[in-house]
Amino acid sequence: MEPQSAVPVLAEEFVKENQRLVTFIEKALRDFARQPAPQWKHQAACWETRVIPILETHLCNMQKAMKEFLQGKSETLRHEAAYKMGLTKDLDNFTLAWATPENSRMIKEAVREIVLRACRLHASL
Repeated sequence: MEPQSAVPVLAEEFVKENQRLVTFIEKALRDFARQPAPQWKHQAACWETRVIPILETHLCNMQKAMKEFLQGKSETLRHEAAYKMGLTKDLDNFTLAWATPENSRMIKEAVREIVLRACRLHASL
């Protein structure tokens, strides 16, 4: 368990890592659009039309939860952290085969970081 003084830093890093993930996915989609592979077009579209909107909604929820946390209310942030602990499982049905190897690696690393940060944050709240 983290010291209570570390919780605001953990929370801020958690939100930033989620922002990074959305940025990485958007970059991967732009790269794909420059040289689309027809066999992966549907899978890339799923990331654009399904995954990104869900991540952006949760990012907005996390930002609101962070504001509440700074006002002394931690339950919403705890809920968001608990939800993100399952992010890897939530993305299992969405292949990254359409992304370049580098973009795929960056997205996977960001997902791992989010799950790790979510676990640490959840345990600290």
